[in-house]
Amino acid sequence: MNVRDLSPSVSGARRAARPKWHRLYFLLAAFDVLTVVLSLTLSHEIRGILSQSVAVNQAWGQRLADYSDLGELAQAVDAPGNDVFDTQDVAGELAKEQAALRTFNERLTALLADIQANAPALDPAILADFEQDYGELTGAMSEMTAESDLIFSYFARNQSEEAGRRMATMDRK
Repeated sequence: MNVRDLSPSVSGARRAARPKWHRLYFLLAAFDVLTVVLSLTLSHEIRGILSQSVAVNQAWGQRLADYSDLGELAQAVDAPGNDVFDTQDVAGELAKEQAALRTFNERLTALLADIQANAPALDPAILADFEQDYGELTGAMSEMTAESDLIFSYFARNQSEEAGRRMATMDRK
């Protein structure tokens, strides 16, 4: 017998006796591919959620800036009542107050419209707090402008001492 004659039967015996590790290898490779695909899909979903979150945060950041602008606008409404003591220009300071009050009311109306447009998405407790704060804000602004108008009227009648007393009362409030 020749060595060549043995070789095909020996290689066939090896194949039959060899464990089927290659199938396990392919199964593990398929699992690795599946894991990579799932991690890429999850990563894509997380990036989408992150970008939505950033957009929402930017929108609320802008709203917060708009709300803080209300404080500056309220100060602009209040300033003429103080400035009239220095300038003694009742008509000019009253005109400044009225212009500042119009600007304040326009901004407040725009913010109220924004809140009402987004009301379905807001927590009812937050919406109730806003409505209460809105009422307090408009009440305080009305009271402040009424006091300023009273101060202006005292100046118009040359009663600067009475205007000073009203200013002290207004400052305490």
